[in-house]
Amino acid sequence: MVTRSGAVVCGAVLMFVLTLLVQSGKLSGQDAAIQTLTKLEVQPTPSTAAEDVVITATITTTDTSDPRPGGVVQFFDTTTAIGAGSVIDEDGSLHAKLTLKLAPGLHQLSARYPGDDRFGPSASVTILHESR
Repeated sequence: MVTRSGAVVCGAVLMFVLTLLVQSGKLSGQDAAIQTLTKLEVQPTPSTAAEDVVITATITTTDTSDPRPGGVVQFFDTTTAIGAGSVIDEDGSLHAKLTLKLAPGLHQLSARYPGDDRFGPSASVTILHESR
């Protein structure tokens, strides 16, 4: 026989457990996202204002099965979005590229991969790039 106060305690414990399951995604059938890593490369470096600069984000993950990470990578100069590139599979590596001309000066370039249904988000380290 459960007393009234025992029922309240059981109900509170059940609500706590359900809250944890919902927050973790386990109740909705979601699995934890697979981690990704975003690496940034800028060529040429340094550059001139007259030449094209190619910014490449490479997305890696420990999961090599299909499907692979997909979607779009956002590129930034400091906190300003400067463009986006679709993730494509090139020779077994996942890349997103952006080609543009940069005004003379120092630029703090970075990339962010927002993730997709299976893979989690990641961001590159910021690269300081000089355009002359």
